[in-house]
Amino acid sequence: MDWGMKEKNPINNMRFYCKNDPTKAYQISKDQVSKLLPERFAEQLIRVYCKKTDERTMEAAKKNFVQWCMDMNFSKPQDGDVIAPELTPLKASWAHNNDTEDNEGRKRLGH
Repeated sequence: MDWGMKEKNPINNMRFYCKNDPTKAYQISKDQVSKLLPERFAEQLIRVYCKKTDERTMEAAKKNFVQWCMDMNFSKPQDGDVIAPELTPLKASWAHNNDTEDNEGRKRLGH
């Protein structure tokens, strides 16, 4: 999901109106924008489907998904340390349970 603008901030293309002159549109600067707005404006959601639902298949799928996330430089999936504790080496950024995107621009996964 990307608000239709990929990585661009949609607020940068919006115009605002002043009560004093409702006929004149203007842009606002970044420091005038709410602190509640995200820094990134795109998000990827990934789902894994399994035809088989037996315990062995599900565990293998979960572990392989965690490994795939590591290989693709994605953030740690929710409960990734519980599902696949034997995978090594874990990324340094995965050492903390942090759902925000890191400084290296790793993509955040939806859960």
